[in-house]
Amino acid sequence: MYLGKPVENRTWYTNFRGEFYIHAGLTANKDSIEDLREDIERLPKPRPTCYLGALVATAELVDCVRAEALTYPEGDSRWTWVTGPWCFILANVKPLRDPIALKGQLRFFEVRPPAIRVTPRSRPPNPLFPGELR
Repeated sequence: MYLGKPVENRTWYTNFRGEFYIHAGLTANKDSIEDLREDIERLPKPRPTCYLGALVATAELVDCVRAEALTYPEGDSRWTWVTGPWCFILANVKPLRDPIALKGQLRFFEVRPPAIRVTPRSRPPNPLFPGELR
């Protein structure tokens, strides 16, 4: 979200369009983090903290298309990670100033109060720092 990622890969199609929260899962794949190390190093210092098990951003889902149907500028590194088979095309990705701890669910799910209650205690206790493998 910090480097302007315009697409999210999924194995399933959705008719949903509109604004939604981006949820970071409870676990991180260490191989994926290692693959992202070069991108992480490009982030400006001080680097933002990456959280696990939290709502971390908002975005707008503007389309859902098959990976092979996508056209994008060659050499634009923001599209490096397109694998599909379905691609959620994102716009207006905005990190939350204070991530909100939340277990989450698979696929889209409704977030209801009191989950959306920003207090000092709502910060996730398990930060995953960029560039650091846990």
